[in-house]
Amino acid sequence: MEDIYPYENFDIKRRANIGDRVKFFDEERNKSYQIILVSNKKSNPNDGLISIYSYLGSSIFRLSENDNFELYIFGEKRKYKIKNISHEKTINNKR
Repeated sequence: MEDIYPYENFDIKRRANIGDRVKFFDEERNKSYQIILVSNKKSNPNDGLISIYSYLGSSIFRLSENDNFELYIFGEKRKYKIKNISHEKTINNKR
């Protein structure tokens, strides 16, 4: 009988999306960060709620765990690695 699902080793990676908590790491500075990706309406950077339309949010949006990304901060290139992506059930915006 023919295999119904021929892609046995097919790995579907979770990609960062709205409502996800994303943990990432700066190896050069040995520092961890975490944010929650949100829409513009819920954005509040002081609380770690980062819009997917912001510089940081758009750099992380749709990346997967273990993906690398770069940001230019004050003209300096910084390299980061996505360590974990998990969905938040509720997002508390303290505004």
